[in-house]
Amino acid sequence: MKKVHFTLAVFFISLILAACTPTEPSPIEILETFETMANEQDVEGTMALFAEDAVVEESFKNVVYNGAEEFENLWRGYYLEKITSEFRDISVDGDTATFNWAEVYAKNARLWPVIIEVQNGKITYLDFYENATTVPTGEE
Repeated sequence: MKKVHFTLAVFFISLILAACTPTEPSPIEILETFETMANEQDVEGTMALFAEDAVVEESFKNVVYNGAEEFENLWRGYYLEKITSEFRDISVDGDTATFNWAEVYAKNARLWPVIIEVQNGKITYLDFYENATTVPTGEE
């Protein structure tokens, strides 16, 4: 009988600990935070979403940034433009998400196709894999 009580106690403690263990954010949650950081022009908040050894590519230009320090200035320059960002057409497959990053201006929007990979709650890879297309605002 003592063995049953001990086993039950261990089982319930395991359940409680599992419930208290924080889960890592999903790719969707990371993208929602990323979009907020982009619209707030928050470089530090953006960088916190990336792993230290993350890779950011602009493969349509054959440019690769290895590690957070290399691509931090990419965000600093981008955020100086003070445009509105919208992440659209999000599709998630496991730890990989694809979406269109829309830079929204008064009369048009530029749509950048992007792919990210997430591991351990951090972005490990981001690629602007095609050049942007420009569409009239409201007709995206």
